[in-house]
Amino acid sequence: MSAYIPLIKTTRWIDLSPDHKNLRKELEQDTLKASVNKEQIQPIMLQGAFGIGKTNSLYYIFHYGWCKLKTPTFLISLDEITKAVKDVALKQPTGKIQNDQLGPFINKLLLSQIEALKSEDWSSLDKIFFPEFNGGDLNKYLKDFKQVEVIEDSKAHLTFDNTFSKSVILEAVNTSQRPILLIDEFESKFYELKKYIETSGGGVLRELFDQIVQDTNLFYLIIGNGPASGYEIAKERGDSSSDSETAANRRLKTKPIPFPTSNLLQRSFLKDDPKGYINFIWWLSRCRPGHILKLRDALGSIENLKLLNTNELITKSIFKEPIDEGGEAVSYLKTQFFNEINGRIQAAILGKVITEFQPIEFDIKEYKQDLRECVSYFLCSSENINTEIDLIPVLREDLYSIHLKKYQEEGKFDSVNYIEHIQPYFSYILSGISDAEGNIAFGMINDSKPDEVLASTFLKPLLELTYDFISLYQDDSIKETRESLDFILNIINQINISEETGELELFIPNIFDRFEKCKLLRNDKVFLQLSLYAIRESIEQPIGSPKLKYKNEQASALLADVNLKEALPLIFHKEENLYNYFIPALSNEILDKYLEDLQKHLYASFYEKFHKDGDIVIRVIYFDKNHKIDDFRTNLLYKDGDSNHPEAIYSLNKIDVVDLESYQLNFGSQIRDYIDSVSQLGIIGVSRKEPAIFSLVKDESILNLKDIIKVIGDRPWTEKKETIRTIEHYRKLLFDGDNSTFKSIHKIANEEYKAKLTESVCKQDEYRSNISDLSYLDNIIKDESEAYDDYTLSLALLFLFENREASQDLKNLLKIAKDVYKVEIDKSSDKKNESLEFKNLLQILTKNTQALGHHINNFDLESNFLSRLSNFTTHISEIDAFSNTEEIIKFLAENAKTTFLESYNSVLGTVLRPYIINTIYKLNLVKTFPIITFQEELSDSILKVKQRLSQVRTDIVNEIAEFKELLEEDKDLSNYVKILSKTLDSINLIEKITKETESHSLSILFKIMLGHCELVTINSEEFLNQLKLINQSIFKNKENVLKYQVQVDEFYNDPLAEKLIDLKFTPKRNREYFWKAIFLRYNMKSQDSYNKLISVVENKYALNPFSNHLIYDATVKNFQQSLKDVFDKKEVEFKKTISEMQEIVRQVTTTKQLQDYIAQLLTPVEE
Repeated sequence: MSAYIPLIKTTRWIDLSPDHKNLRKELEQDTLKASVNKEQIQPIMLQGAFGIGKTNSLYYIFHYGWCKLKTPTFLISLDEITKAVKDVALKQPTGKIQNDQLGPFINKLLLSQIEALKSEDWSSLDKIFFPEFNGGDLNKYLKDFKQVEVIEDSKAHLTFDNTFSKSVILEAVNTSQRPILLIDEFESKFYELKKYIETSGGGVLRELFDQIVQDTNLFYLIIGNGPASGYEIAKERGDSSSDSETAANRRLKTKPIPFPTSNLLQRSFLKDDPKGYINFIWWLSRCRPGHILKLRDALGSIENLKLLNTNELITKSIFKEPIDEGGEAVSYLKTQFFNEINGRIQAAILGKVITEFQPIEFDIKEYKQDLRECVSYFLCSSENINTEIDLIPVLREDLYSIHLKKYQEEGKFDSVNYIEHIQPYFSYILSGISDAEGNIAFGMINDSKPDEVLASTFLKPLLELTYDFISLYQDDSIKETRESLDFILNIINQINISEETGELELFIPNIFDRFEKCKLLRNDKVFLQLSLYAIRESIEQPIGSPKLKYKNEQASALLADVNLKEALPLIFHKEENLYNYFIPALSNEILDKYLEDLQKHLYASFYEKFHKDGDIVIRVIYFDKNHKIDDFRTNLLYKDGDSNHPEAIYSLNKIDVVDLESYQLNFGSQIRDYIDSVSQLGIIGVSRKEPAIFSLVKDESILNLKDIIKVIGDRPWTEKKETIRTIEHYRKLLFDGDNSTFKSIHKIANEEYKAKLTESVCKQDEYRSNISDLSYLDNIIKDESEAYDDYTLSLALLFLFENREASQDLKNLLKIAKDVYKVEIDKSSDKKNESLEFKNLLQILTKNTQALGHHINNFDLESNFLSRLSNFTTHISEIDAFSNTEEIIKFLAENAKTTFLESYNSVLGTVLRPYIINTIYKLNLVKTFPIITFQEELSDSILKVKQRLSQVRTDIVNEIAEFKELLEEDKDLSNYVKILSKTLDSINLIEKITKETESHSLSILFKIMLGHCELVTINSEEFLNQLKLINQSIFKNKENVLKYQVQVDEFYNDPLAEKLIDLKFTPKRNREYFWKAIFLRYNMKSQDSYNKLISVVENKYALNPFSNHLIYDATVKNFQQSLKDVFDKKEVEFKKTISEMQEIVRQVTTTKQLQDYIAQLLTPVEE
C-alpha cells in the first residue's frame, strides 16, 4: 500500500490484502468519477492510525491524479489552509468567514496555483501545494521522481506509464478537469480552523462537503484523518440524531485504511513465507505496511536466515535502523535486550526463536539447567494450545465475566464493549505469536513462582501491548476508548497487587489454570518461543524515545549552559490533593542549585501550607540516585537534619522524597525518562528565556509539568508529527484516566498517608463511628434560641473536655459574671475575639442537663479513641511552647472558631464535629504550660486586684457619701458600689476555686475574668478621680455661697435685728439657707444638668465599672457650668439680701444708739 516511509518521489502502493486492493480501486474509481467525469461524488475521509498509511495513500492519489487522470492534484496540510483562512478572517468585522465561503475561498487558491503552473518560467515559483515543496525552482524539485509502483503481491509489480514531471503537469493544468485537493494531517489543526469559521446555519465543514457533492465546478476533496478527530469530523458530516444516515453519507464517505494483521499477511502478501517468520516481520514492522516490504527485502527468506548463527543474525544492520525517518531512538530490534540470556541458550535456541515467533520444539536434554536461568525470556510447554479455542475464551472468562461485568454492575466502564473494544486486540497480538494452526506454547519453564512468571511474561505485556494498540488505532476522544484504556490499566494495577499478595490465582483463576508449569525434569523435548515480555522489551513500540530534544538540539548539551545566577524553575504537578515536585537528572553543579532553590520553596511552605492543611500530600520525586538528594531528603524530612527526629508530617507519610522507580508504575522506565526529559526542557527554556516556556513560570518559580508538555507537544515548537505523537502518547499515560501515572501515584501516596493516619488514630469508618458517638455534644453547644459566639463556645468545650462538669462554686461565679460583668469589646481592636459571653458560658455548662449528664458519665479523655486522637494532635502540633499566659489567651482567641486540625478531621474520616479534634488539640497545647506557674500567676493577680479594688471601693463609698451630703441628695446612689462588691465576691470565688482545683481551662477563664476585674479596678480609680473633681467643684461653689451666708448668719446674732429681718425675710435666711435653699433647692436642683448627673450615677445601666465606667465629660462640664451659672445669678440676690439686711442692722444700730442717747439723757447727772 505504501513505500517504506512516506517519500513522495519513490511512492509505492502495496496490496497487502484484498482489502488494501479494494481500497486502491475505490480511490481510483471515485477520483476518476469526480474529476474526469465530473459526477456528484462525496468527498472522502481516509481514516487510520499514525503509520498505517494515510500519508502514503494520499501520495498515491497525488501521483494517480497527475499521471493517470491528467488532473491537477494538490496536497497540503490543514495547517497551511488554516493560516490562509486566518489571514482573510481577521480582516472581517467578526474575525471569521462564513462556512459557505470556505469552499469558494479554497477553490480560488487552487485556481491561482493552476494559473501559476501554466507559466513557462518555473525557476522562482511561490508556494505550490506539492508535497515537500516550499517555493523556488520547481524544475529542481521534479528531478529524481520515480514511476509509481503498484505491488499486488510479493512477485507482481506494476508501474504507472508516466513519471510526475513538467510535461505531465502542463498537460493536466491545461485541461478543464476538476482539480483534486488532498489534505493531510487533518487531525492536527482542525480545532484551530474552527476558530475562524462562522458556523451559523451548519457546522464548520458541513457546507463545504455539500458544495463539493453538488457543485462539480468546485474542487474534489480527500482528507487524511487520524482517529483522534474522527468524532469531530463525523459531527461535521452529519452523524447525529438530527440528521439521517443517508444525509450524512451524502456529505462524506469514510474509508478506513485496513489494519494489517499477521494472519492477513499470511493469507495474501507474504503467503509464501512460514507463519512464524511472518509474525517476526509483522512485529518488527509495528504493523506499518511500508516497513513490512522493507524488512522482507532486507532480511530475505527464512531459509537463508536459518543458515546464520545467533551472532550473525543479531548483528544484521537492519535491526539497528530507526523505525522513523526522523531518526527517533526506537530501532527495529533492541538487540541489547538479549545480553542477559545465558550464553549457551543464545547459541542453541535464541537465533531460532528470534526469527520465528511461534512455538518451536527443542530437544533440551543438555540445556535444562541453562533454561532455568531464562524463565522470563521464553514461553515453554510440553503441548501447545490454540489461541482462539483455548486461550481467548479463558481470557474472556476472567477479564470480562469476573471483572469487567462486575465493574459495569457498579456503574464503571459502562462504555466498554469487551468483544468489540478489547478482545480483537488480544486476537491480533496472540495470532502474532502463533503458528499456522493458531497454536502457542502457553506455559513457563518449571513451576517456581507461577504467579510472578505468568504476570510478568504474559499477562502484563499482553495488556500493555493491547493498551499500545488501542492508543494507536482508536479515537481516544470518545468515551468507549478512554474507558477501555482505563480498564486495562486498572487490570494491570490489580495484577500487580495480586502478585504482591500471592493472590493472582484468585484474580484470574481460569488463565492461571490454563498456564502450564512445564517441569524440565520430566520433559526432554518442549516447545519454546519468545515470551510476550521479551517481544515487548526487544521490539519497542514506534512512539519515539521518551528522551526528548530541545527543539532540534540535544538537551544534555544545553543543560551545561544553564544560568546558575538566576533561580531555577521548580518542576511541579498537582494531582488533586497531591503536590508533586520533580528533581530531574542534572549535573552536580546544577543539581546543587536546583536543590537549594527547591529547599527554600518547600521550607517557605512547610508549616503554613503543607503542615497546616491536612488534605495536602507532598511527594518530591527524583529519577537518579545521588548522595546530594539523600542529604536534601534528610534536611527536609528531619528536624535540624537529625535522622532521630522526623518531622511530624513525614512520620505520617504526608511528605516524602521518593525514587520514581519505587512506585513500580506501568511503563515505568519510559515514564521516568519522559518526565525527566520534559523537566530538563523546562529548565533550559526558562534559562534561555524562551517566551513560550518562560511565560509559564508561576509565583515562586513554579513551572507546571503539564504546561511544558502543552507547549512542546505542538507546532511550532515540535514540527515532526512523529515527535508530537510521542509527546502526546506519554502525556496520556501521565494524565488520562483513573489509572494514569499521576492518578496511580496519587492513589499510592494517599494510601500511604491514610495508612499512617489509621495507625495513629483508627480506620476511617471507626473514626466516623467514634465521632458519631459524641454527637450529644451538639445538643450542649447548640441552642435553637441563641447562637453562641465562637470564643465562648471554644472555652466551654475546653472546660468540658478537661473537667466534664461545672461545680456549684463555678456556677455561682458565672451567675455573678452574667449579671455583673457587662464587658464591651471594641470590635475593631486587637481583642475583638476575646469577648467572652458569660451568659452563654453559663448556659452551655448548665442548660441541657440530659446531654450534660451523659457527658459527665461517659466522656473520658483516657478512652482508647480519645487518647489516640489526643496523641495524634500532640504529634502533629508544631507550635512553640507558650512563654506566658497572654500568649495562651491570644492563641485561643485567634483559633476560637477553628484550627488547622479541622482539615485533618476530614482526612481521618468525617467533616462532622471538627470542634472535637480542635478542642483536643487546643487543650493539649494549653497543657504544655505548667499549671503551677499558671496558678501562681493567678494568686498574685487575685491578691493585687482584690487589694486595689477593695481600696477603690471604700474611697468611692466615701466620695459618694460626700457628694450626697454636699448636694443634700437622698437618692440611692450605691449601684456602682454594689457592682464593685459583687466583683469582689467573684474574685473571692475565683480564689476559692483556684485553691481547690487544678485546671488549665479554669485558669484561662479566671485569667480572663481577672483581666476584667483589673480593668474594673482601673475604671473605678478613674471614676473615683472623676467623683473627686465633681465634689471639688461643688465644694468650691458651696464655699463661695457660704461666704455670703456667714455675713447673714452674723446679722441674725442680734435679737432685734433678727426680729426686724424676720419681718422682711421669711423664712429665715440663716443656717446655710443660701446654699441649701436658694442655691440647691430652688435653683440648682431644677437644672437639667443636675438631674442628668444624678440620673447617671443612680442608674445601673448608665454607669458601670465594666463598661461605661465614667460620667460623660459633657455631663460633668454641664453640671459644673450650671454650678457657676447659678452662683453668678444668685450672687446678686445674695448681695442684695445682705445689703437690705445691712440696712436693717444699721437701723437697729441707729435705734440702739438713739435709745442709748435717750437713756443717757434721762439718766440724772451726779453732781
